[in-house]
Amino acid sequence: MAKLNVTLSSELDDKLNEIAEFDSTTKSEILRKSLQLYIAGRENSRKGMKLYLIDPIDQKNKTEIIGL
Repeated sequence: MAKLNVTLSSELDDKLNEIAEFDSTTKSEILRKSLQLYIAGRENSRKGMKLYLIDPIDQKNKTEIIGL
């Protein structure tokens, strides 16, 4: 497995620590999952597909994720 050094703002590092603690996981695992999601979104965006956050109650698109 390759290693990568990443420089984060203190705010982003604090958020990453908070999520890792809440989810009982590591910052590395969160970053791996984040990168997998980014890659999937980017690849499908190039095929004309869009990525949305869906409201679980009314099943409507609430937010389109752009910039991938």
